[in-house]
Amino acid sequence: MVSVHANAGGLERLIDTLTQLRQLVLDGQCEDLHLFSDHSLGGELTSTKLGDSDCEAVNVLHCKVYGWTDEWAERHNLLEQ
Repeated sequence: MVSVHANAGGLERLIDTLTQLRQLVLDGQCEDLHLFSDHSLGGELTSTKLGDSDCEAVNVLHCKVYGWTDEWAERHNLLEQ
């Protein structure tokens, strides 16, 4: 499970990132975008976590989000049969 906690600025950043990826897919491009906790790589993710939640025991340091066209997904057998 990946849990996402965000303030208004963090949500805006995530929305902007996903909007950019959606536009690439609409333009026929299959791309990926990254979110990192390392500030030298972008610092979009924090490395803090809820201390009182057993199910949130591991930090995600790198999140890679892929955008697919239907043709690309079919070619790579990613669509349910």
